Amino acid sequence: MCMEEVKMRQIVYPIKDSVVLKQVQDTLLHNFNFGRRNYTIFQVGKATLLRVSDVLKLKYSDIFTEDGQIKHDAYIHDKKTGKANILYLKPVADDLKVYRKWLIDNDIHSEWLFPTTRNDKHVAERDLRDEVKDCIDSVTLVNPSFKDDPKSSLIIKLMDNTSLCIKDILKLTYEDIFDDLGQVKTDIHIKNSKTKEYDQINLSSIKDMLVTYSQWLKDNDIHSKWLFPDEQDRHINERNFYLIMQRVGDLLGINYLGTHSMRKTGAYRVYVQSGYNISLVMSLLNHSSQAMTLKYLGLDRESTENMLDKINFG
Repeated sequence: MCMEEVKMRQIVYPIKDSVVLKQVQDTLLHNFNFGRRNYTIFQVGKATLLRVSDVLKLKYSDIFTEDGQIKHDAYIHDKKTGKANILYLKPVADDLKVYRKWLIDNDIHSEWLFPTTRNDKHVAERDLRDEVKDCIDSVTLVNPSFKDDPKSSLIIKLMDNTSLCIKDILKLTYEDIFDDLGQVKTDIHIKNSKTKEYDQINLSSIKDMLVTYSQWLKDNDIHSKWLFPDEQDRHINERNFYLIMQRVGDLLGINYLGTHSMRKTGAYRVYVQSGYNISLVMSLLNHSSQAMTLKYLGLDRESTENMLDKINFG
């Protein structure tokens, strides 16, 4: 059975019990390698009432300023309705601060707020373009156009102008080449993977190209400790998070968790703690009617049953 079929049959309810909510949060945080990410996804979804698809597509720059401060509001477009949406971030600010520190401590750099895995890796030799592989074994290296392929162009240039082998070139870090001010170093010392000794490499002959390449990285918002990063940088998708929530449900013996749990839980808590202000919740969810909101929260049936319990049918 595919995930879509399971989701259609599964009924997802808001988490009303605070004890159960704490158990879900703790499980998300402590039972996964990326627990801090998973927990923060849940907290952001619960506090903003965004659909899971919109939460997962948040970019780092949507939430944080250039100097790492949390924005007062985030401005996005709702994927389903296309409407502009303003996210008030104060309720989840503490969680976001902790999450940012976790990203920094784990050296995770991504344009996405919630990257799928640790994507910041250098290009592997097996992933090089065919024309680069051909040049590696050729006697005369023909440098591809920088405009068409900046990364391959610089790789070939390094092979043609230094004693470095392809394996060592691909493992170069940005700090190997550039100093703290972003200037190209005149000489670098790189450990040779074959001899295990350090080779002194002079970069004067390719300094201009290195400067141009550094600017290309900045212009394309590519941030990595590697000189040649693997750019397979994606955000976690809805299916990934669905499986995470299912795992949490399995661990806790709860059968009503899903990707909508965080949004429904946040909406339910606003509803109860605002004195049952259904109009407020309807507005936050971008629903067109109160009936739709009550049904979304599973309260339409609950309210009906509560009223029927008070009626004496004789």
